[in-house]
Amino acid sequence: MIGHIFAVAGLCGVGKTTAVNFLAEVSGGEVVYFGNTVLRVVRERGLPETSESEQIVRIDLRKRNGQSYLAILEAERIRAIVSAGRSAFVDAVYTAEEFDYLANLAPGAKFILIGIE
Repeated sequence: MIGHIFAVAGLCGVGKTTAVNFLAEVSGGEVVYFGNTVLRVVRERGLPETSESEQIVRIDLRKRNGQSYLAILEAERIRAIVSAGRSAFVDAVYTAEEFDYLANLAPGAKFILIGIE
């Protein structure tokens, strides 16, 4: 049985992380947090750990490496989760290219986009 990919989208501070953590806990799924890569780069650059710094870094990483960059970095992990029959909760999708990449990442896996306002 193949699992599901739930991609969560929404502006900073609306509760995406709280939602995916809850959903993963109650379903036995796993959270894939794109922000880990962003935070690592924020720290490497010596920037303050603020949503503004994260946004600057996120935009820069995608500009330098392509709009799907963060999804590509986590692709193998997501495939492993859904191949094991579990759900992957992706926090957070910001571009159409990430959406398209994730939607086609694991053939047979159901892909669901959740928007949080």
